[in-house]
Amino acid sequence: VASQLCARKEFENHGVRKAVLVDLSPAATFIAANTNSIRSWRKFLPTIKKIISNIEKKHTELLTTKHVGWVRGEKDISKRVNATKPHSTIMGDINYVVWSDVFHCTECNQELIYWDLVFTGPGMPPPKELLCPNCKVALTNKTLERTWIYKFDPELNTTLKQAKQVPILINYSVGKKRFEKYPDDRDVALLAELDSESIVNSIPIVELPNGFNTEQPKKSHGFTHVHHFFTRRNLIMMADIWNSINHLEDPIFRDAALYVFTGCIQRVCKLNRYMPVHDRHVGP
Repeated sequence: VASQLCARKEFENHGVRKAVLVDLSPAATFIAANTNSIRSWRKFLPTIKKIISNIEKKHTELLTTKHVGWVRGEKDISKRVNATKPHSTIMGDINYVVWSDVFHCTECNQELIYWDLVFTGPGMPPPKELLCPNCKVALTNKTLERTWIYKFDPELNTTLKQAKQVPILINYSVGKKRFEKYPDDRDVALLAELDSESIVNSIPIVELPNGFNTEQPKKSHGFTHVHHFFTRRNLIMMADIWNSINHLEDPIFRDAALYVFTGCIQRVCKLNRYMPVHDRHVGP
């Protein structure tokens, strides 16, 4: 109706057309409103970059790793090993960490990291047949049994049964070059320390509602709340960024920063997949 009226001459030159944006989803309404209202990002970028810079300085230890890896894209498996000593005193800036589900063999009960079963090299397809490295029995995704662990959740103040997941690859940068490494003792110890600590800035505690799709992560991984879809390190970063954005006095700048923040959610949660055949993450 509105478009037909706008096409009629008697409705021309009657001022600016203002649209009221509504949606069943609050998130979609927020995205639609800011997509239509923010015409130029130039004036907002310095504020957003300053927030990110302050968070990076505050959490330097969490966002860096020892430079002991190999150049990203190395195809020779024998060269994809951590060096015994760092290549330099410069710490690498972490770009992302790849995590893998953990299973166990139904024949010998050997614990199996899924990455070890399927990774044959960057850009290479997984093997046609999965074999237990211990008893050599043939495995399939259907016969693998998931390994479960009990974890204390500081936010819920209770112990939960969840699927075991471990970090298996760190992509990081030194200068303008990208490298990869396996998590070393420092990386593992740091993550273990984060698991037992409460997050300083509060995060939303939202239980997954009942439904067909929301039952899947509950059954497959024991994820009952939204914050279970994030690693502790990412939760800390996101909570600090969220807190900084909400302290911005100008509501227009605050909405612009939140617009960018919410746009990053899919890239920092556990739904972001890593595909060895593409040698990179490919999104949810």
